[in-house]
Amino acid sequence: MRILLVDDDPIFTELLLAHLGHQGLTDVETAASASAALQLADQARLPYECLLLDIQMQGMDGIELCAEMRRRDDYRNVPIIMITSGDPAQYMNNAFAAGATDFMQKPLNVPELIGRMNMAMMLVDSLKKERMSRETIREMVTRPSAHDQFDPSERFTFSEVSGMVDFFQLENRILRMQSGLYALSLFRIQVQDFGTLGRYSDRSEMQQLLHAMSTVITHSVNERNLLISYLGHGRFAICVLGRTPIVLPLLQLKLAENIEAVSDLIPDLGGRKVTLKVSALSSRRILSTQAALDLLEQEMQSVSVLADTELPRVEAIEENIFRKAKLLGERPRPLLLG
Repeated sequence: MRILLVDDDPIFTELLLAHLGHQGLTDVETAASASAALQLADQARLPYECLLLDIQMQGMDGIELCAEMRRRDDYRNVPIIMITSGDPAQYMNNAFAAGATDFMQKPLNVPELIGRMNMAMMLVDSLKKERMSRETIREMVTRPSAHDQFDPSERFTFSEVSGMVDFFQLENRILRMQSGLYALSLFRIQVQDFGTLGRYSDRSEMQQLLHAMSTVITHSVNERNLLISYLGHGRFAICVLGRTPIVLPLLQLKLAENIEAVSDLIPDLGGRKVTLKVSALSSRRILSTQAALDLLEQEMQSVSVLADTELPRVEAIEENIFRKAKLLGERPRPLLLG
């Protein structure tokens, strides 16, 4: 993992480098200011995979640096861990609003830091999948193929969709909130008949569909404190912090209207209509952070048992290939099996 550590305290920097080195994390570059960090990022042959940013620095502080890094395409989803010696309550909300992944207070607990770094590694893996996903969307299939089948359990994160995060990031945002009770809404949104759509479509088409549905959801919910995560099998977990309740029947109507509005972005799915269904994860409006985490974990577990063991039917594959050949204006070739 390539790490960039930004802190203007040379003693802290030296100690942290030693601790990271003892844990096998030796690919670490350092900067003593935000301007130096930006220069390193500009000169780097490959983007850094994790950023450790001190908040309280002269000139541009760590929160401003975090926001600046998030504006760069290569750092839209890279894990950013903020570090401060000040009062966490004073900085935490602004840090997360700027795009921070995690937040820690000095003096650092080294085992805890390593645990956060391990979580960052998982987020890096998620980021790699997301980069591959964006490339697939840009380069849609140019010829029919029987090998581009869609895995319904695959998770996607589209960084350009406002409020969309990986499931690990969603859990972590709630985990780092101060203990207590919060007014929040937790609910799921499911793409109806997702299994059927996937059997008659290829990976690029389903990915394009999920990107469009993610956009529909964010515009329909239209809340500043929205977090949305795609769990696989056509299911999204939604968390909205705030006292204003989300009226689910009204949201259901908005979803239908907005799907119609972006119909030109939805790939041809053999004439099959796409619909979304919204349902609450909890009827309670006031939840503790632990209760919210438990509900999200239950939701993830419920998705994991949806693993579709049914292989795509031969006629489904064949219909998809011939449909794409027709759309491309090519003469369909016979399907050879065996």
